[in-house]
Amino acid sequence: MKRAIRYLRYSHEGQSNSSIERQELYTDEWMKYNDVELVDTFIDRGKSAKTFDRPDFIKLQTFIASHYKKVDYLLVDQLDRFSRDAGEAMSMVKKLQRKYNIQVVSVTEGITFDYNAPGSFFRAGLQLLLAEEDNINRSIKIRGGIYTAMAKEGRYLNRIPPFGY
Repeated sequence: MKRAIRYLRYSHEGQSNSSIERQELYTDEWMKYNDVELVDTFIDRGKSAKTFDRPDFIKLQTFIASHYKKVDYLLVDQLDRFSRDAGEAMSMVKKLQRKYNIQVVSVTEGITFDYNAPGSFFRAGLQLLLAEEDNINRSIKIRGGIYTAMAKEGRYLNRIPPFGY
């Protein structure tokens, strides 16, 4: 039987814990459907995916380094839960597969990232680029909203956006 670890994450403390519950549900369903055993779960709550410098992701890397012979897959709900930096993510996926023989699986996007299969590589890379593009667009909208609030209404003069902006 194949074995997996999973990584779950949401980016803002204000987000609902139901995001984690949904990610657990989807990864549980994937494991059941594919007859894969869960070895461990790593969860980062309120951590951005712009960097891999996240507490539980660091624990995940330590776990893999020690137990990689017992793990076949690293499951994520979607690739944007894994990373929103396409370049770093591609390097990390390549390292996990080449060094540890672990494949990253995005269960809801239906992608098993295989660095050696061109179609898989392209599709996963595209999803990672789309996640990074989403971050860029969100940043532009936030800056625009803050600028508008400052210019039209004189609000948020300290340039710190309110929660949820």
